[in-house]
Amino acid sequence: MTIAVLKMNAESYREDFLNSLLGAEYYGAKKILRSALKELSAEDVLLKVVTPALNLLGEKWAEKEIALTQLYVASRITEDAISKLLPLIREYPPLKYKAVIGTISGDYHALGKDVVIRFLRAAGVEVKDLGVSVEPEVFVEKAVEEKADLIFVSALMLHTALRIADIAKILRRKKLSVKLVVGGAPFNFDKNLHKKLGAHAMVRNALDGINIVKKLMEGNG
Repeated sequence: MTIAVLKMNAESYREDFLNSLLGAEYYGAKKILRSALKELSAEDVLLKVVTPALNLLGEKWAEKEIALTQLYVASRITEDAISKLLPLIREYPPLKYKAVIGTISGDYHALGKDVVIRFLRAAGVEVKDLGVSVEPEVFVEKAVEEKADLIFVSALMLHTALRIADIAKILRRKKLSVKLVVGGAPFNFDKNLHKKLGAHAMVRNALDGINIVKKLMEGNG
């Protein structure tokens, strides 16, 4: 009798990976990802398994369902997973650029920012995390101080996203060549919003951030 083997889908792997993160099971998490790679592309594993699991973990922490120490350990496991998976997607020469990143003033939702940071660092970008609710002037000041090539700004709400226009105005006034990159729900909803606010580009997801850095720094943005 032939026994049919039911292949797991991305959602199943995501659930198992999340449980491994919650249990701080480093080797268990690695085993799950190895199994996932046998059925899914590396890009799907990153975008449909790893990233959503980390998002769910962040939600649990926000709802005080898990401790900060659990979130920290899980973040380290996830960062390791990202660094291992990225080379499987495509050959990236290390992106030896500098960036500052934060959420715009009035926005305290850090998770999207934190995921992008992990992807950028895994790709070789030196990232300075400015934290949450950062004023437009501070973004520019820190970019100059760090000699950054790019400013990444995250916004979850439209009324805070609109403040990003002030960053673009300051960059123009100071005649700085720093590239302004934005991301978050408002920009996914309105594909032209980033242009209206004076940003050079917007990222749809964390992996897209790497492509944007490469594109802008090569002068194609």
